[in-house]
Amino acid sequence: MSIDKPSSGSWLKTAGFLGAMAAGVIMCPYGKEEEKTVEVVNVTENENIASLVMGNVEFVFADDKFSVSEKKEVYENLKKAYKKLQEHYGDKMLNFSERTVCEIHRNSQMLRGAYVDWKVNGVILNGQGDISDESQVTLNGIILNDYSEAVLAHELVHLYMQSAYFASTAFLEGHAHAIQKQLYGVLGYRTGRQNGILYNQIAESGEWDDVFKVGLDYSMWEKGSKGGIVDNQMDTLTVFHWGTEWAGFFDNHPGFSRSFYDKMASDKANGKLVFNRADLIELAEESSVDFEAWYAKQTSMHPIGTTANNTVNLAYVDADKKKVAILNLQGDAGRQEGNAIHPGWVHAFVLGDIEIKDFNGVSLQLGQPEYNEVLLTGNFSGTPVDFSKGVTVKIGDVVVPVLPTKAF
Repeated sequence: MSIDKPSSGSWLKTAGFLGAMAAGVIMCPYGKEEEKTVEVVNVTENENIASLVMGNVEFVFADDKFSVSEKKEVYENLKKAYKKLQEHYGDKMLNFSERTVCEIHRNSQMLRGAYVDWKVNGVILNGQGDISDESQVTLNGIILNDYSEAVLAHELVHLYMQSAYFASTAFLEGHAHAIQKQLYGVLGYRTGRQNGILYNQIAESGEWDDVFKVGLDYSMWEKGSKGGIVDNQMDTLTVFHWGTEWAGFFDNHPGFSRSFYDKMASDKANGKLVFNRADLIELAEESSVDFEAWYAKQTSMHPIGTTANNTVNLAYVDADKKKVAILNLQGDAGRQEGNAIHPGWVHAFVLGDIEIKDFNGVSLQLGQPEYNEVLLTGNFSGTPVDFSKGVTVKIGDVVVPVLPTKAF
């Protein structure tokens, strides 16, 4: 059914998209601590801009979608971002022992700013639904739309410091966004600047924390098998939430992230490239005695399906701006049938007509959305509904909890 829109109000579907790196997997030997980090840039006066080498990774442009001045800007920002990470984490975590080529591609149509592109061949599970070390992974390159220094620093965290399979997006993206926030003051913009600012505000305000009271973590293998968080907007909101929580933990435990990635670098130097959730938790516990208690409280960082209630029905209302955001999530814990693994998922299902009613009984019958996205945002500034004394929101026969927000 399509929404029966009020004549003077409107429903808007805000766009969301998976941002940064889909997952951090690169099959390259990791640098040893005694290896010297090399930084060489070869930029000629003509249009033959050759390459940039940092930490034994050679960055080369794969096409002509960048102008000469843009190529120089990309290289300069890569160098600045690399240097800032190097100052905080040292050479060991920012160096490969063997020369690796990373092609730079451009995609100005994508909503996300950038991501490291990788390919997994022959995915092998270990019997518990985790990726086996026998899986083969190759690096395709880095795809850019936004090549600002902060965005590139985020991608360099994936490329150098992680550079392995993380079976937890809460660790993978949460860490990268937290480090970006520590170094540059922002979590990052994953869906274009305007929406990115909104998601930053939502994550940092804590007003929407009730959304994250169910397990939402997933692996990229699960995502590729139609599991994980199905909705792009919920994915974005969740990643920003994880980044905020990790940034707070990093601030309270200044040595944690360096210890974590130092231990990981040692493991990778010994040939380990697959880190399942249990491996990541073990590294974190070894890096801080406070981690276990803190992680236990981070419900959203637990795997999908680990909480008793996989349903979230909430409405956020800004009474002053007369805006409403409805979140209607359903989840499934996943299951295994013989050798077939069906991963858990979280999706948005608005299964009934939406009604908004004010204190005086004036109501808007909005019908059932024709699309299922998590963040259904309505602006009702021109309608007769009086928001000043509160409103009731129903989906079908279910009265949805209403929470105030100033995040819009």
